[in-house]
Amino acid sequence: MDGTDTCERCVVVSKRDWVFAAVFFQAALAFWLPSIVVHAMRGPRFGVLDMMIISVACPGTAAIVFAALCLLERGCSLAWRASTFLLGVWIWGPPSMTVSAAISKGGLHMLSDLEGFVFLWAFFPVTTPMMATYDGSLFALIMTTFVFTVLLVATLTIQLFDFD
Repeated sequence: MDGTDTCERCVVVSKRDWVFAAVFFQAALAFWLPSIVVHAMRGPRFGVLDMMIISVACPGTAAIVFAALCLLERGCSLAWRASTFLLGVWIWGPPSMTVSAAISKGGLHMLSDLEGFVFLWAFFPVTTPMMATYDGSLFALIMTTFVFTVLLVATLTIQLFDFD
């Protein structure tokens, strides 16, 4: 090797990392974008009807993007895809809800408070459902988490016991 050649294993790992990152961000965007848009449109007039829209739109767009990505990449592991989607939705929850609140002139205005923002992000397993309660997206988060967890467990169970 003269230094310009790359091993095939390195290219495969790199491609896999890019695919993971793409799925991770697409999951977050697919789930949280409807909430951000509804909060931006409604602002301080956010109400029960808006919460119901978010409860349907967030899981719906996540499911559509999940299905589209699985159709585009034949032979993808559903377990890997479902776990990546869950991770993307949960980790990007606090930043997305902070943006929603700031855009709608609601509760949190921490976009300039870096320490608070990092704290919310670092403790996402606690802060995501807590913030979703105030954001109006808790039911959507619970429903999406349940569906993708069932898909993950079912896929792993089928793989483990080889039910082909």
